[in-house]
Amino acid sequence: MIGKSHTSGQTLFVMKFGKKEYMQQLIDEGLVYFNCTDFFRKSPISEQGDPFEGAGIVDRGKIVSYRSTLLNEKLFCLWHLNDEDAPMVDSMKEIEGDLWELIFDTNKKELLELVNTNKSDFRIVFIHNHKEFNNRLRKELDKHYKGRYWSNKVSYYDATIAEYMPISPFMKTMYYRNQSELRYLVLDDEINISKPLEIRIGNISDIAKIFPMSLIKMRVHIQK
Repeated sequence: MIGKSHTSGQTLFVMKFGKKEYMQQLIDEGLVYFNCTDFFRKSPISEQGDPFEGAGIVDRGKIVSYRSTLLNEKLFCLWHLNDEDAPMVDSMKEIEGDLWELIFDTNKKELLELVNTNKSDFRIVFIHNHKEFNNRLRKELDKHYKGRYWSNKVSYYDATIAEYMPISPFMKTMYYRNQSELRYLVLDDEINISKPLEIRIGNISDIAKIFPMSLIKMRVHIQK
């Protein structure tokens, strides 16, 4: 495992934002898209695109070099929420057992930037049994990429004061700290920066729920 998170709380769930079509595929087929690191580096969406993605060495706000694996890297990114640091959730309380009530602010700037003008086209997938999701995804990755994939929470650094700092795929600049990101990284033999890697783990409706972006309040069972 590479890198460490700025959080220390226990994971409650992970979530994914995206267009309705892709989020429904995630629920129905367990279709997981691993986009190229270069995709995130060049994305014009400020909360998704990061010009420092792929950096190998950063020195005082400048990229000295890129990672040698840059063109082989494929990433699947989730937002990680725990019981100490959940910036996207206004409040959450345990009702009973594993049933939790969440009030989610869909007007946070991080979300508005993602959905922009087509909010009705976007959905949130809450994966409340994150351990089982991890097991299923790793089982499928083992079939084709054993020894060539990793997962970890992202750690965040200040690029302006970094002095010739080595940067791993599990590090991002402080600008993105509120995302509390969890990443899966695959090193693909094929270099194709325009084509995502597709992994199917089967229907996940038993461990995840899909919601419209307009949702304000929900109750979900969370597997710790």
